[in-house]
Amino acid sequence: MSTGVLTSCDFNKDSEPFCNFTQDTTDNNDWIRQQGPTPTPECDNMSNGQKIRLLSTTLSTSASQICVQFHYFMYGSDNTNVLRVLSKTGGEELEVWKKTGIQSPSWLKASITIILQGTNQNIFPIKTFLINSKTEK
Repeated sequence: MSTGVLTSCDFNKDSEPFCNFTQDTTDNNDWIRQQGPTPTPECDNMSNGQKIRLLSTTLSTSASQICVQFHYFMYGSDNTNVLRVLSKTGGEELEVWKKTGIQSPSWLKASITIILQGTNQNIFPIKTFLINSKTEK
């Protein structure tokens, strides 16, 4: 199987703050990009059931799979944090990666291989302000 490299982005570029990702209009909060400490309290300040979703552009490539790599930070006093990566083909969303709870006081790297079937869209839904993410390649 071949693996395609489609894009690279670090979320730090002011002219492209979300790396061509878009906020999902069906969620009930906003993804906020910030430098430095977060202004959040010790605990999650979102009510149960609230989500934030960040959507990739639709991916279309001749490669049979792609590797999605990113850094994430999940640390604090709230162990109910959830960070997932979903892959959407047609109308079906498939969970391809998930982390729950406190992970580390340091940034961690995730590498996910996603099998492509036609055109895919990758979705990054989160359930708390305490989760931050940063992409790499």
